[in-house]
This record gives sequence, C-alpha cells and structure tokens, in this order.
Amino acid sequence: MSVFTPLDKSQIQAILKQYDLGSLMSFQGVEEGVENSNFFVSTISEVSSKNIVDEHVLTLFENLKKNELDYFIDLQNLLSKHDLPVPRPVKTKQGGYLIEVKDKPALLAPRIRGKHPVTPTLKQCEIIGETLAKMHIVSEKFLLSREHVHDIKWMAVASHRLQDFLEPHEKLLMDNELQLFRSYDRLGFKLPSATIHGDLFRDNTLFSGNSLNGILDFYSASNYYCSFDLAVTVNDWCNDPNGDINETAMQTLVDSYGRVRPFTQSEKEVWPVMLRYAACRFWLSRLMTRHINPPSSKKEVLVMAKDPVEYEKRLLHLTDNSYHL
Repeated sequence: MSVFTPLDKSQIQAILKQYDLGSLMSFQGVEEGVENSNFFVSTISEVSSKNIVDEHVLTLFENLKKNELDYFIDLQNLLSKHDLPVPRPVKTKQGGYLIEVKDKPALLAPRIRGKHPVTPTLKQCEIIGETLAKMHIVSEKFLLSREHVHDIKWMAVASHRLQDFLEPHEKLLMDNELQLFRSYDRLGFKLPSATIHGDLFRDNTLFSGNSLNGILDFYSASNYYCSFDLAVTVNDWCNDPNGDINETAMQTLVDSYGRVRPFTQSEKEVWPVMLRYAACRFWLSRLMTRHINPPSSKKEVLVMAKDPVEYEKRLLHLTDNSYHL
C-alpha cells in the first residue's frame, strides 16, 4: 500500500456520502506498499442510541482500469462468502462496489488488524498452507477467468530484454532454467489449475499471534497451476536467515495444504521444478524492475524495487537441493 494520489478531508467526506457508514472520524494515508493509493478511514455512526466506530481501507487503483476490477471484486466476494479471511468490499448506496475518485476507480473495504509475519512460526506456516488449499478448492467454482501473464513465454521475453544487464554466471543460470522449464511446458505440465492468488508473500497476510486475520492484495490472481501458487508461498515463507529453504517449515506448510487438497502424482513429480520456476519468476520480475522499468520521478514508485539478489540466491539454492512433496 502507499499514497500516489493525495486526498484531503473534504474529498474523503465527499467519498463517504456514497456509503451508509456515518460521518468521517479520522483518516490517514498508508505509506507502505507498492501499487495503489491507500487510506485508513474511520467513521462513526449512531445505531440504537450507541455510537459505532468502523474502520475501513480506501483504495485508489493507479494502474488497473474499472473493467478489470470486476474479476478481483467477484473473487474476493466468493472467498469471503466461504468464510475465508478475505476482506469483502463495501457496497455503495447504489448497490455497487466501485466509485470514481480523481478519474481513478476506487473501492472501500473493512480494515483488518494484525501484523505481517517477519519470521513465521510453524503454526503460521500450517495455517497459511491449509488456507491456501481451501482457497484453491473454493476458486474452482469461480466463473470468471484471467490469463496468467508471468508464464514461460513472459520469462523468455524478459530474459532476452535483460541480456545486456546480466553477468555471465547470471545468463548461464537463467538460460539453464528456461531450458528446463520449456521441457516441462512442452509436455503441458499436466497439473491441476484453479484461480490462484499469485503473490501470497508474508506481507500480504495479517496475523494476530498465530491467528490469521486476513489475506490481502489479490491483484496478481489468475488461472494457473495450484502447485505454482504453493511454490510461490513456500519460497517466501519457509526460509532460514541465510535464505535457504527451512525444510521443517516447508514440510509443515505443504503437509497442511495436502491434508485439505491432496496432491496428484504429477504435482509430486514436478514439485522440485515448480519451486525453481516460482523462484525464477520473481527473480526475473525484480530484475525487470531494476533494469528495464525502474522507478522514475514521473511514475514515482508504482512498483516497489525489491532486491533481485534474494531470489537469485533462492534459485541457486534450489538448483543444488531437491525437495519433494
């Protein structure tokens, strides 16, 4: 979350007139995050002679267009309806979800309290694995679809564009990995698919102790392999301080996932490759941000520049170590 489009008190008050939420009590911009402008908004209303204070998050979408957002709103509504810890957008007085603020689509959702895990406990790993499996099962019922853009074709294009910025050892690693992925892709992978989160890093969750309060940021969701989504999650959640895979944490997470949604034989066979595939995808995207699409004074930091070395090291570790479901 961050603030790229500032709003003042009168503008927030005008926005709240479109909702049945009472009057503005306080608001503040949210400075952390990467792609959209976000504000914490507190409202107060009188119900049965009692003052009720509610907390919400107002999001202005800096890149996504209105016609793209129905997919994400419907997905969050579906998951929330099935008792998954996903914030459900607030309806306006007109019965819709999206409004327009400074020529940008925006929506309001309940604020979820909690903290992003820094060093996840085994219990947190267990909970996130179980919850991800439930999300995949529920999302099989989702009627809308969205193409997964960071596939092998994207990887090949990104790799080509990065050639002038890479050291020889980085080029060799990338070429070898792409060759491996293509060999599996030609066979179609033959893996179960669903609507995936696509970016279930620790900073897209909120916990109170070992209780999962919320899963956030579904704007990388798409139709793709369930095991890819799981691999993305494992690569971020299950690491030692030096960045290597913590086998105990990984086993805890994947076992809890598998108890809810059992793995197919093909998923078990491809798992070591899928871990590398997920690591390579984020290594490439971070390299692209650093070298091809760096933040500029015009764009500011619409995509936060995270360190690609973290995922290069992760990928190297995974090429030297093979993990199995």
